[in-house]
Amino acid sequence: MCELILRTFTKTVKDIFIVLFILIFITGPAPVSLADIMESGFYEEANPIISMDYKNADISDVLDAVSKAYSLNIVAGKDIRGKITVSLRDVKLDEALYAILDVNGYHYVRRGNIIVIKPLEEGLDSDLIKINYTAAGSIKDMVSSVLSAKGSMQIDEISNAVIVTDSAANLEKIRDLVARIDTPPLQVNIEAKLVDIQTTDLENLGVTWSGTYTISGLLSSFSTTSDETVGGSLNLAGPSSDLSGGEMTFSLGTEHTTISTTVDALIQDQKANLLANPSITTLNNKEAKIVIGEKVPYREETTTTTGTTQTTVYVDVGITLKVTPQVNSDGYITMKIHPEVSSVSSLLDAGPRITTREADTTVMIKDGETLVIAGLLKTDESTTRSRMPILGYIPVVGLLFGNKSVNNVQKELAIFITPHIIRADNTVKSAPEGSSAASLHAEDVFVRKMFESAEKLEKNAGVESTRKPEKIRFKEALETYGRIVTLYPESPLTPDAQYRIARIYRT
Repeated sequence: MCELILRTFTKTVKDIFIVLFILIFITGPAPVSLADIMESGFYEEANPIISMDYKNADISDVLDAVSKAYSLNIVAGKDIRGKITVSLRDVKLDEALYAILDVNGYHYVRRGNIIVIKPLEEGLDSDLIKINYTAAGSIKDMVSSVLSAKGSMQIDEISNAVIVTDSAANLEKIRDLVARIDTPPLQVNIEAKLVDIQTTDLENLGVTWSGTYTISGLLSSFSTTSDETVGGSLNLAGPSSDLSGGEMTFSLGTEHTTISTTVDALIQDQKANLLANPSITTLNNKEAKIVIGEKVPYREETTTTTGTTQTTVYVDVGITLKVTPQVNSDGYITMKIHPEVSSVSSLLDAGPRITTREADTTVMIKDGETLVIAGLLKTDESTTRSRMPILGYIPVVGLLFGNKSVNNVQKELAIFITPHIIRADNTVKSAPEGSSAASLHAEDVFVRKMFESAEKLEKNAGVESTRKPEKIRFKEALETYGRIVTLYPESPLTPDAQYRIARIYRT
């Protein structure tokens, strides 16, 4: 039950409407506003003092009660709906109507002795929002989902910006959403070393190619068989640079500082030869490509009705390494790797025959650790002759006073890949020394608790959440989701947090 207490001045309602009739007759059919009534001197009579109490009442029922108590003609469409809880004491009628309607997004207009209830109409504003770190078109769907029914947007590809037209309140929401999405992406610096090294010395590094290895609980044994195709990569200088035999294999988990020191020592001792040491930087989830090789020319004949022409055609051979890194939240980097090594095996009339070995694999390695790719074998043959002084140099007879030995040394081409995460401040940050799986797990638990807290606020779940008004709950949920996106961009929960932010803006 709801109680409505109405107190009026000495004049009757019938007298008030006589005044309204006279005003309508004088001014014609134009709407009579509150200002008109006030200027006429009869404002107090048409705007009595009232009191009312309602709890969770339908707004249409409240308007109906006011209409009947004052014999007012109130016109409201069927789309006028909402709940109202109100307790007013000794306020004027127009103030009471304003308070009842405003909280539900409506206002009223007097037209003579008729009160028309209408939705509030906000003016539309436009703004050009510059996008810095991503393509403006990529956020189109997310921004469109936040637009109001009257809002619109356009993509300006030249300036990489979005032009949004919407209400002032919604424009502010869209600016905040774009600011949360448009953040500097992570980058990964990929350092590669191509080393020609003796197999025995490679084993001394702790790299062997039989069996499997488990590093920090991760299976890290990969291999692929060789194959011959036309196309490809490598012809290193020198007569012993031909690569043959063996499987292309992978081993990971070695600390970068340890293996770099060991490889450098082998190079200084001339037990290894550093062929190349390229370094390349790429964006997170974008492919990086390193090519080290040469172009092998051959002649190609083209016969037409007018004769035969010869042109020189080049085919690429060498080493091609394609790496696509993905930065994880736990300090690891997932890398899609495609190594390809090719060389000219023979020259035919149709062109060179290319031997190619390539592989595709996905590995997970910690920031700053080194992955080793090897298994491409070659054999260096060296001849050593020793002779006795004077006698060893006599033709024919000297063979009896000398010795000849042939040494075969097996070598491998090893590729060492070390990724480093580059943060937004352009500093290379390797995994902290002494960091453990326990500390990474603790961070993951902390982010998950933040997410669950924001989720409870959003869904009005839990004792604390139910005590808070909806606007405050949504505001706190947005702030918590925003901290996850800003402070933990690599967390697996970050994409979900971005989606929740957009969903709250839509409500």
